[in-house]
Order: sequence, then structure tokens, then C-alpha cells
Amino acid sequence: MKKITYFYVLAVFIAGCTTIQGPVSGKKYLCPVGFVGEVPSDPFDYYYFRYSPKEYKNECRQHFLDAHPQTPEDIKQLIREGKIMNGMNREQVKASWGGPRDIIKTSGTSEKWFYEERGPVLYFRDGLLTSWQKD
Repeated sequence: MKKITYFYVLAVFIAGCTTIQGPVSGKKYLCPVGFVGEVPSDPFDYYYFRYSPKEYKNECRQHFLDAHPQTPEDIKQLIREGKIMNGMNREQVKASWGGPRDIIKTSGTSEKWFYEERGPVLYFRDGLLTSWQKD
């Protein structure tokens, strides 16, 4: 029975994604662990970005910064480092941390972004990060 299970897991993995391509360089990276299926069109997709190699994340971040040259230098540096701060907009946070696992619109223009089951919760108002807390 174990041989069949291992064979099935291997077959599913091989049938799915084995490499991903960097958005700028075209360099091939190993696919995120446990990721099977078609590569999402959004390189900042939560599961895809979270489990991707660091080099891939850095390339995605740089691609975002190249496409948004008007981004202030302090924000650019935070994005390069994978950090966030109050006042960043949704796109900047997504470029830094990747997309959230879940978004709940609370009231009017307020949102809560959830990253991990017991991880950080980010609070946005009018499209800007206002605070975050570790759950």
C-alpha cells in the first residue's frame, strides 16, 4: 500500500509544476514545495509566493519596483527586504509579502488581510496599511 501511495504522490508532482520562470530573467526555479498545477498568473499569489525560493521572490519584487519607478526610496528598500510599514498601499505590501491568504472587507473602505492561520493580520483603510498584529 505504501508503494502505491508514494507512486501516486510522485505522479501528481511530476504531472504538476516542476519549475517556475522568473518574470524578468526567464530563469528557471524549482517549483514551490507542494505546489501542483498551473502556475498562477499573479506571481504574488499567496501559496505560490510564500513557498517559492528566495531568489524568485527577489526577482518578483524587483520586477514590481521596475514597473513602479515613482515608489519612494524608503518604500523600495522595505520591499527589497520583504518588510512593511504603515502608509504602504496594497500593491506595495503585496510586492513585499506576497498576496494574503484571505481578505475580509470590514466596513466602507477598511480591510483585514490574513497571511497565515495563526500569523499576522494587516489592517487597511482607504487602501493604505494602518496597522498589523501577530494573531
